[in-house]
Amino acid sequence: MARYAMAVYERATEAVLPGEMYGLFNIYIKKGAEIYGVPKTRQIYEKAIEVLTEENAREMCLRFAKMETKLGEIDRARAIYAYCSQMCDPRVTAEFWQTWKEFEVRHGNEDTMREMLRIKRSVQATYNTQVNMMSAQMLSAVSNVSGTVAEFAPGAKDGMRMLEAKAAQMAHLERPAQ
Repeated sequence: MARYAMAVYERATEAVLPGEMYGLFNIYIKKGAEIYGVPKTRQIYEKAIEVLTEENAREMCLRFAKMETKLGEIDRARAIYAYCSQMCDPRVTAEFWQTWKEFEVRHGNEDTMREMLRIKRSVQATYNTQVNMMSAQMLSAVSNVSGTVAEFAPGAKDGMRMLEAKAAQMAHLERPAQ
């Protein structure tokens, strides 16, 4: 009977609407823990993290890492934090980074803290690159087409060059006001 109930939950995760998926996974994890015990929920957490939206997957990762920490599986919890970090922009999800930092203070050492900070810098650089690329694309789309010969010069359509020119122009406009 219990195995059948778990099979129903498993099938439901594939059939439910995306907006209801997070709630279903919460029920599935709770029932899995009741029927088979907490360690059995690992597979459910892994599937949830794969299929949920980033925001919900982050929440599941934090709950999964907390469960592993309670079970004494510190290395597993650390691996979950490292995986989750790839979807956590440090400027937007500061709470996640604070939670991981507190985890490392309690359970880690100097090397694990240093590794966490290295990952944070790497993720920050990735998100900065994405933001710069989006800015360059927006500037490229907004820039007016005058049809001058200067447009055909090497690097004229370079997104970074356009961003630098825009920044220099804004800095020049701000100087007299100060």
